[in-house]
Amino acid sequence: PGVIDRNAKVYSLNNKVLIGYVVEYSVLDLKPGLTVLNSTSGSIEYNTVFQNYALGTDFVKTGEYQNSDVFLIVGNETNNNFTESSPVLLKLNPTNYGIEWSKEFFKHRGAKRHEGYLKNNIINFTGGLYNTNTVDSTFFMKVSSSNGDSLDIKWYEYNNSNNTVLLDIEATSDGGFIMAGEVSN
Repeated sequence: PGVIDRNAKVYSLNNKVLIGYVVEYSVLDLKPGLTVLNSTSGSIEYNTVFQNYALGTDFVKTGEYQNSDVFLIVGNETNNNFTESSPVLLKLNPTNYGIEWSKEFFKHRGAKRHEGYLKNNIINFTGGLYNTNTVDSTFFMKVSSSNGDSLDIKWYEYNNSNNTVLLDIEATSDGGFIMAGEVSN
């Protein structure tokens, strides 16, 4: 169908390997895809491209390994010239990978979404704004894993920067998180 992004994301769930990727139909038409492999046989059990969303996929990682929930962070184009998108959180059925619910955040603000981490039934995820008016802000957000409702958001601002974004998140043993990203001038 198109060019597949070489920066695929991989997530292990029970005896499955989930692979999230971008399918490029054209420079302005990027769609998130999901392939599920059986980790024992290597056979493809599920394969789809989410046509109603844009950009790539990031899995919500989990430290709760008994949890079989599947969450993806994808994008949604917010204007007609494909210059802005907003993060969308999808909860997928862990059996048939159909979308159980979706929540869109920062509509019409041009927010990039990045890593997510599930802990204590709360999805914590990071990202940053990228429209031309507010490139010096990044966020850390907490969302309910049961329905996707926003619980809390913290904004971090770096004055006089051209690009600021939190790119990765990992849980720490003391109950908090460590995040990494970039600031450029």
